[in-house]
Amino acid sequence: MSKVLKMTFNLLPKGTFIVAVDGVKADVTETEVRTVMESIKASGIFKPKAGEIDSIASAEIVEQTTTPVIA
Repeated sequence: MSKVLKMTFNLLPKGTFIVAVDGVKADVTETEVRTVMESIKASGIFKPKAGEIDSIASAEIVEQTTTPVIA
């Protein structure tokens, strides 16, 4: 079983965009997660088809028993 960090961003004009990262260390801090999310937002590394990343919505770490599939 692995830990997956699921980061959700709000999009303009509407909607959400989720980035999931597998293999997260057990002791990741809220500050580290926020820094990564702010970097993703500022860098423009992801270009969602549904719009432009506007703001950070949420983040959570979930246990996953299967390998995530990138669609």
